[in-house]
Amino acid sequence: MRIVIIDLHCNDFFVRHLGRIMSNNQVKSFKHQFLLRHFLAKGHEVCNLITGEGTRALFPYAFFIRHSKICRKLESFYVEKKNGLPRIKTISANDIKNTDIVIGFLVYPNQIPFMTDLDCYKMVFGNHFISIAKPLDLDKDGINAFVNEIDLSNNTFVNRYINNRHCDNITLPYVFASRFELRKPFEERENKAMAVGTASTCEGIKDNYDLYREFFKTDLIQLMRWEILEKKEQVKEWIDCYIGDIRSGSVKDRVPKNFFGKVIWKFQSGKAHNQSDYTSFDMVETFNRYKMFTCPEELVGMPGIGAIEGMACGTAYIGIDHEMYQSLGLVPGVHYIAYDGTLEGMVQVIKEYQDKPDELKKIAQTGCEYVRSHFNKESILETFASQLEISYNRYLENRK
Repeated sequence: MRIVIIDLHCNDFFVRHLGRIMSNNQVKSFKHQFLLRHFLAKGHEVCNLITGEGTRALFPYAFFIRHSKICRKLESFYVEKKNGLPRIKTISANDIKNTDIVIGFLVYPNQIPFMTDLDCYKMVFGNHFISIAKPLDLDKDGINAFVNEIDLSNNTFVNRYINNRHCDNITLPYVFASRFELRKPFEERENKAMAVGTASTCEGIKDNYDLYREFFKTDLIQLMRWEILEKKEQVKEWIDCYIGDIRSGSVKDRVPKNFFGKVIWKFQSGKAHNQSDYTSFDMVETFNRYKMFTCPEELVGMPGIGAIEGMACGTAYIGIDHEMYQSLGLVPGVHYIAYDGTLEGMVQVIKEYQDKPDELKKIAQTGCEYVRSHFNKESILETFASQLEISYNRYLENRK
């Protein structure tokens, strides 16, 4: 099979793209790069289908690159090198074969319309599905598979705005990076909690998120992260806050030294940020300093990858009792500590478990063992590959 990824070099989930490189944004957003490397290691031909929107350069560079096919290819080549990837062949829509697997992402609004007229197996990743501006009919668009980190069958937002009834629902759960490991004995850690994650907002974004605002009546993506960030001084006796505002670290603060660079930099987008709050500390070392942690969920019903990463470090996780965790096999009271979704409730369970060291240690150990057993690359890839093979073979059979 041939794997074709639309604008691979622009995709946050596969690479550190040019926008992040230019803004010195060090957030390791590329949570699916392990999947790309798996395809390459297995000998599958992987291609980058570059569209007319195929650039993530910051303004004003993006204007010129968007109007030059050669520049978009050069950007692809540069990004591959910066990410330590081999040279990946670039193709256009005219090169697509009906046996190809074409991968697009719902979060990039141009990709599903682009895929509609392609005659091939079409797979859409639903990551950050709240960014849609209007309801989607994936059945009508001929999408064969809808991929998400958890089972979204009962997600109210998805069921209301996305028709995926005839798509194969494939799960690709989070994978913790190898650097997340248990380094410090539990007894030697601080008997309190830490809070981690990026506090995100769609405030000021006009083109998308219309349905999210309509449904939830807010611009904030993770309400509890914002509340902890705003009240961190009030709760510091029980929670140390490492939550970062997504708007931290303006690109404009990084003025180049040369004259030409200074002139061009003045035109850079004021909305570009390098998220310096979130990258200002060693996350693995920090997880290993504490007995408990929280990485508050998205309001729409999605956990953060930090929940898996922290548990992999042997730290007891605090989250709400919700099917988003149950779909991953996590049981409250066994693998993690459940609370009622309020900051007061979180503080209360922290106080409770500070006085139950043996129970706390058992939950931390059980959660760590489960995560390291089920959310490592090998386990996730095996399950994903099996689901993809079944779905792809069904597609080929239906073509006969």
